[in-house]
Amino acid sequence: MECRTLDLTIISAEGLKSIRKYDVYVVVHGTDGRELQITPVLRNTGSSDHLTWNFPMKFTIDEAEGIKDSLNLVIKIMAVNWLTRKTLGKVRVPIKDLMKDIKEEGKESQLVTYPAVNRKAEPGASLTFSYEFGKKFLHKVEVPYTKSDSKLEKSRSFMECRTLDLTIISAEGLKSISKYDVYVVVRGTGGRKLQITPVLGNAGSSDQLTWNFPTKFTIDEAEGLKDRLNIVIKIMAVNWLIRKTWGKFLKLL
Repeated sequence: MECRTLDLTIISAEGLKSIRKYDVYVVVHGTDGRELQITPVLRNTGSSDHLTWNFPMKFTIDEAEGIKDSLNLVIKIMAVNWLTRKTLGKVRVPIKDLMKDIKEEGKESQLVTYPAVNRKAEPGASLTFSYEFGKKFLHKVEVPYTKSDSKLEKSRSFMECRTLDLTIISAEGLKSISKYDVYVVVRGTGGRKLQITPVLGNAGSSDQLTWNFPTKFTIDEAEGLKDRLNIVIKIMAVNWLIRKTWGKFLKLL
């Protein structure tokens, strides 16, 4: 399929309410819902209603689906503290709108501002970001499972599933985390579902961090028994300058 790169920079948010006791970050869900990128966490935001990240991200866009208005970017402004995590505002951006007037060689950097809506629909909050598209390129699509005769495996009309309740309890032995905020990312079977623990800010010199955060997944039992499914768990550390993986755990179901 023909694709383009989308370079997206989360610049700032304004007009956010009641953020004095929260750390704030932005989560961007990619166009297929599978890819997720997160800005650094802004700590001790105080009474300021203007927060700045200037954090770059990159996505791959299927041009045909984008033009058909089938794709959206979902951007959430999140707030966390030791007790809770909540969505301060949400922006849904149709890729078709961003691709308006696009040329063969792409689209130069554009600066846009969208209203950020929360559950209470409080007015005034907004998110500013810039974006640009690159040239078209061909992206090879791989078929996930095939038989030896290269024909697609026949689809099952139904599948037997089980729920998997997974609780991220704690991590120990982490080194040099005093200047980082730490969270855990759990990527579900097939890489399609992703869940994230709250961010622990100001980890300090402690080498043991505790979340006790429950997650839930649906498992296709037949695929699990065939050894085709994995749970991937990553311990992530972020500060204003960098985001890195502190540890990775792969569990075969």
